[in-house]
Amino acid sequence: MATSTPSGVYFITTEETSTPSYFITTVTSTPTVIYTVPNVIPVTTTFTPAPTCQSPYLTMLSSPGYQIWFAEPVPVPATTASACYPSEWIEYYSSRGTSSIVPVVSPLICPQGWEAVESWSSSYIACCPSSYQLHNPDVLVDNTRSAYGGTCYSDLSSGQTLTVTGYDTASVTATFTWVASVTNAQVYAHPIDGYQAILATQVRCHHERGISSGD
Repeated sequence: MATSTPSGVYFITTEETSTPSYFITTVTSTPTVIYTVPNVIPVTTTFTPAPTCQSPYLTMLSSPGYQIWFAEPVPVPATTASACYPSEWIEYYSSRGTSSIVPVVSPLICPQGWEAVESWSSSYIACCPSSYQLHNPDVLVDNTRSAYGGTCYSDLSSGQTLTVTGYDTASVTATFTWVASVTNAQVYAHPIDGYQAILATQVRCHHERGISSGD
């Protein structure tokens, strides 16, 4: 598993297109609500993102550094990519400037189009979008969650083009064509981490192995 530090993202000219907004949830008024984030969030079924999320839906934020992220969960305040993530997970995801706070998921089934890229003891896993790798945090944030604070990343080739939706600090600015100008450009994603669910097929196989013929 590659563990190279994700590098900066570089871009050149843009070509504006229409903005795909139908899978974004925007709260027009923000009531004063205080959430108590539980320690564990269960995801017991395989979540299927909206088709546009699997295209993939790429976002560029003005901070930090105009990087490109796979379906940034909360690109600006009061806006969430609600159709791109399990509702149980996105409900408790919160952004804090350049970092985010996410509860552990247990049981965890990776969403469709995602895969477990690394596993540890006690069935702890981290899910990234397919073809992405995981860079674990340089400094361990939680000794029970090795991937928490890490980053999924995908390497790009020089000249590769992507369709990206840009945001400033408050709203969508435009959807445009982005061109990688160097060989070490990367796209990032937030891992979903937790404890792997034991699927029915695994349970059945376990019981079958324990059956005795009685002879």
